[in-house]
Amino acid sequence: MVGKKLFNLALASLLVVSMPLAAMARTVKLMEGTEVELTLKESLSSENQQEGDVVNFEVANDIMASDGKTIVVKAGTTAVGTVAEAQQRKMLGKKGELKIVVDYTKAVDGTKVPLRANLNRQGESKATSAVALSVIVTPLFLLKKGKEAKLSYGTKVHAFVDRDIAINVK
Repeated sequence: MVGKKLFNLALASLLVVSMPLAAMARTVKLMEGTEVELTLKESLSSENQQEGDVVNFEVANDIMASDGKTIVVKAGTTAVGTVAEAQQRKMLGKKGELKIVVDYTKAVDGTKVPLRANLNRQGESKATSAVALSVIVTPLFLLKKGKEAKLSYGTKVHAFVDRDIAINVK
């Protein structure tokens, strides 16, 4: 009797140990439109950035699956964006411009989670004062430049999941 119980226990243990980990995971859904609050992890300026530069963000809060109980993206996870446009300030008081597109973050299972958000900043235009002063005082005021567009470290960005994603969780 003891031998049979020991044999059954050993067999059950063998089955559990040999079961693939993937079979123990379950799949949950992260819904399109789920809000993801991000924090900019660097300071940016239209003076220093170029189109195509990578921009780093951090996920501010845990993101839950559609079941409302399962964390699918942990707070602190890196999110990646791209500089879509960067124009330096110019003469005649023209302002700098900076446009950032948020691309993706990663879920707990490593799945890329596409995000959508745009961040646009413009510097201050000095065109009116440059033209007015050049007419009244001297044409040298036409050389006056506008201000650069800037984004500070820690700037908050509200992004959204771009499509439904299936994520494997343990």
